Order: sequence, then structure tokens, then C-alpha cells
Amino acid sequence: MGAVKCANCSEKAAIYCVDCKTSLCRFCAVLLHHPSTKAEKHSIEEIAHLRGVKLITPILLDLILLVVVFFFANGSGITQEYFNGASYCPALSRGRTWLMRTDANFFFYYKAHLSKYCDWEDSYWRFFMDTWVRGILTGTDTWLLLASEFLRALVFEEFFRVLITPVVAISYSIVATLCRLIEMKLYNVIYEDIEGEQHRLTHMLERVEKVMKKLSLAQRLTIVDKKKPPPQTLRRRRPMTDWTESFRYWMDRHTRLLAHYKAQAQTACRFVMRRTLMVAVVLRVICMLFPEYGGTGLLAGARLVGLGSLADQHQAWFSESTGITLNERNAYVSDWLVGMGFQQVMHRLPLITWLTQESLATLLTGAKGLLPVVQRLVIPALVLSALPLLYSYTIKKQKKAFDAAWKKTYKKDIWGDMSRDNPCGGAAWKQVTFSPHATAPQ
Repeated sequence: MGAVKCANCSEKAAIYCVDCKTSLCRFCAVLLHHPSTKAEKHSIEEIAHLRGVKLITPILLDLILLVVVFFFANGSGITQEYFNGASYCPALSRGRTWLMRTDANFFFYYKAHLSKYCDWEDSYWRFFMDTWVRGILTGTDTWLLLASEFLRALVFEEFFRVLITPVVAISYSIVATLCRLIEMKLYNVIYEDIEGEQHRLTHMLERVEKVMKKLSLAQRLTIVDKKKPPPQTLRRRRPMTDWTESFRYWMDRHTRLLAHYKAQAQTACRFVMRRTLMVAVVLRVICMLFPEYGGTGLLAGARLVGLGSLADQHQAWFSESTGITLNERNAYVSDWLVGMGFQQVMHRLPLITWLTQESLATLLTGAKGLLPVVQRLVIPALVLSALPLLYSYTIKKQKKAFDAAWKKTYKKDIWGDMSRDNPCGGAAWKQVTFSPHATAPQ
């Protein structure tokens, strides 16, 4: 595994700043956090230079994304029921089946809610399926259908991102962290206990690591953050500022690696979902604007790769279920009604302004009626605010005590005699350490 480089120069990093979230060599760490600067109190840690190679972690995100995509896309596909309006929700269908087998009582209790969520998932998948059916195969796509499906798909994507993506990200972060620890342990066992002085097996593992990094599609497509994972470090030497700062530092030390992998997975999920949605939008727009080149050309390409019989079957099902001929646009009454309704709204904009003014007056009247209730809640609110005020007073007192101790002892204990008149202490910066029990470099 390559050495961590300093973010400020090309030297090997020896220090990690928790506040700056950067790895630095010892000289740059002293230079950027020199006494009398705003950064002199940053949480600075010594990097624990541990050996290791990455054998699985470079492609782990690719594997998890493939599993997730396969899980959600491995449904029944487009069947004849799809053209008759049946809901298509492969993910929720699996959950509903599992719930029915586990506990039928819970299934019937939540059946109505599951049906509602199934309709939302159907709106998401139908947007992509209609790209194939309406845009490419039949040429019957409309702007109203595109807009309505796109809005529902976008809402479901946000719902998926908020609820499902964290599950994927946390799962990936836990697995990636465990894999990295196993890789480092395996490397150390091989390096120290199994092979001899030639370290041929170690060199072979390092070559495997390079191959795995090249195989990582997620890294090559830049669908993850470019930030490297934080290095393994020793605990900081600087005392705590207050209780809350100490707790935040403790949490950061135990979760920073998990947080890194979680951010990588969330970025990748957002990239895949948003890009696939945008690609489908572009394809449907092209098929509507340039039907002779868009839909016809894509359909010809599908037939070249062996999808001709499937395309013919879907076209037959579509005509049989809807009664609409191929390449017939604006065949629905709803398209005409929306166009007429839009024109009527544009002619009646003063009416909308009047309704807005009436609603505002009603809102102000209701606010005045709530004034007695607010007056009754003032005293309980003042009582409940006493605890936060006491907490704030305690934290301020601790910070004041820390600042006094920093000027008196802490600063000299860490930085020695460094000052503006004695920059970097001459050559003393070479012996500065930022973690307990860290050995000063020779």
C-alpha cells in the first residue's frame, strides 16, 4: 500500500489534522498550525503507519451496486398485464411476499399502505419501461405523459434516496471497514510470519491490488468522492476543550472510516439513480422530437442485438390493449383537456391574485386568535429553557478554563518554545509529537 502523501507538499505524511481533515508532513503540520495562528488548537494526531494491501475493497462498491441493481431490476419484466395497467413493483413485491409468509396478520393490517407504496414504485419503473414502449417501440409518447411520469419518478427517487440509500451506504461502510481490517491483518501475518526476507508473496499481493484498482468501474467513472479514506492514527495529545468537544472527537475517531465509506456509497447511489433518470428523459425527448431518427434508430439497434421478437410481442400487446396504432400521438382526451385548461388559466390570472389576497387575510385573522394560547405557554417555555442555559454556562466555563490552561501549560507542552520570534523553534519542529506515546523522529 502506497504511503500517504502530504496535502501541502510532496513529502510523506506523518500527521493527520482532524479539523482540517488533511494529512501533512511534520514540517507542514507545524507551519500551518504554528503557535499564535488560529489553527494552533486543532486536533492533530500522529499517523500510525500500518502496512496493508487492498484486495477486495477497491471493487467492493461495484459489487454491492451490481447486487442492488440486480435485486430491483430482477422482476418479471414487461408482461401483458403491464399494458392493462397492472402495478409493477419488484422490490415491494418481494417484501410483501416475505411479510405474508412471516405473519399474515401484519400483512393484512398493512395491505392498504403497501398498495399505496407499490403504486409509487410502479410510477418509477413505468417511467423507464415507457421509454422502451412509448418512446422507442410505438412512437406514442406525449409531453403530458412524460411530465407526469417524470414528476412521480423524481419524487420516488428522492424517497428512495432518503430511506433506502442510507441502508445501502451503512451496509457498505460496515463491510468495507471489516474487509480493510482483514486485509491489513492478512498482510501483516504474511509479511511477518509466513514469507522470508525476499517478500515475494507481498510483492505479488501489491500487484493484485493494482489490478483490482484498475477493475473498479466506480473509481474510473468518478461516481464516488475523490477523497481518500482517513489514515489510521494515534490519539491526540491535546486535552479536551469541553465535554461536547471531547465527545465529538471520540465519535469522530471511531466513525470517520465508516463515514468515509458511507459518503462514497451515497454519492455512487445518487449518481446511478439520477443519471439513469436523465438518460431516460433524453431518450424520450429525442424520440418525440426526431421520431424518424430517435425511435426508429434505437429500435433498429435493438433488433440487431436479437431483441426483434420481443419488440414485436410488445408492440402486439400494446395495440391489443390500447387500440392505438403505432406512431399515433395525442390520442388521449386528457392531452386536449390540459391544453384547453392551460389557456383558460392564463386568461384568468387576476382571479388567482384575488384568491391569494383572500387567503392571506384569513391567515392573519387566525394568527390573532392564537395569541391567548401563546401567552399561556410563555412561563412553561421560560422554565424549560433553564436547563439549556445551565448547560451553556457550564460549557463556556470549561472553554474559559481550557484557554487559561492553554496559555499557561498546554501550549508550551506541545509546541515548546516556538513563537513568531523563534519560527518552528529552529530545528525543534523535527522533535514535535502530537499523540501520547509517539516516538519523536530521529
